[in-house]
Amino acid sequence: MLYLTIIRGPLKGRQFPVKNRLTLGRKGTDIIFPDSKTSSKHAQIQLKNGKFYITDLGSRNGIKSEAKTHQSLQLQLGLEFIIGENTLKVIEIQDEPLEKPQLEKITPHISTDSPLSHNTPIPSSTPKQLTWQEEYSQLLESLIEKAEDKHNSSLKTFKKDLTLKFERGLQAETQWNINYGPKTIGAESLEYPIYEKGAPGLCFQVLQNEQGIVFNTPHPKVVLLNGKSILSDTLCNGDIIQILETQIKVEL
Repeated sequence: MLYLTIIRGPLKGRQFPVKNRLTLGRKGTDIIFPDSKTSSKHAQIQLKNGKFYITDLGSRNGIKSEAKTHQSLQLQLGLEFIIGENTLKVIEIQDEPLEKPQLEKITPHISTDSPLSHNTPIPSSTPKQLTWQEEYSQLLESLIEKAEDKHNSSLKTFKKDLTLKFERGLQAETQWNINYGPKTIGAESLEYPIYEKGAPGLCFQVLQNEQGIVFNTPHPKVVLLNGKSILSDTLCNGDIIQILETQIKVEL
């Protein structure tokens, strides 16, 4: 069975089965890419004459493959294409049938005095089987809840609202407004992901203390503050945070 595996982008490592009418976009679609270069309804997979195609739905940036923009592409093994800031590859995974566990048959004992003895049907307790979209949605919700619960006990409202404006890089023109913390920013962050290739999983953290909003980074050689390698410092209006080719302006 054909699958789409994401090899670059915030959902890197995720795999999705190729299905007819599967939609991809920034919101309200089967696969959601949270980046500004992906249109709301960007593309759709369509089955034509027994073959799958990925078709553009009038998006702003189109579907790119081999440095060209395409209206439609046949999904063949090994094909790589770009939607927004995400690179996808077509792979094949052999579905293995699941072995059904051997369950011991249990015959319930029903008393002759019980009302159930008079041909009353016993209700089925078979759980509802979730679709892969529902399982994926539950997984995301679970990860976000765990990340939030981890810091809930130490969250503090910022005395000044913090705005991070991306001025250069893959996320240029993106803007984040943060009013409480601590918050972590990095390639592995669910809430504030950095898409820059080679960016650390945790680039930096912002939190409130007595001096103001503090910037901390475990990677001062990669994450620079105003062009300098600094482990920790209090942020000021106009500061510049640089992560490789990504440049972020601080506004307070």
